[in-house]
Order: sequence, then C-alpha cells, then structure tokens
Amino acid sequence: MAEIDIITNPNHRGQGLGTVVGQAFIKQCLAKNVLPAWDCDNNNESSKTLASKLGFSNAENYALYVLK
Repeated sequence: MAEIDIITNPNHRGQGLGTVVGQAFIKQCLAKNVLPAWDCDNNNESSKTLASKLGFSNAENYALYVLK
C-alpha cells in the first residue's frame, strides 16, 4: 500500500496540478501492483475534493491521537 500526500505550492493551486500528479502516482502504483490509499483530515475539503476526482471514496473515518 502507498499513501498519497500531495502538497501544491500556494502560488500554483487551482491549476489542476494535483490532479495530474495524483493520476501519475496512481498509474505507477497500479503498474507495480501497489494499492494507492488516500488519507486526509476530515476538515480538509480541498483534499477530499481531489481524492474524489481521482476516484477515491470515503471508506472509513477514524480518530487520530497526538501527544501534546
């Protein structure tokens, strides 16, 4: 399994670059028999929108705990 994290420079957002990079990453994963996975904060609407564009669906919600 390979987790996808895409960060686009703020000066270049909204140009479809995340979609292009995501599609290429997914294609490489599938060619190597690796399952691509998407993980993001539930409040990250941009990430959820991109994930949906790339064909991912919200399979599960989970809690993340961090040490303060």
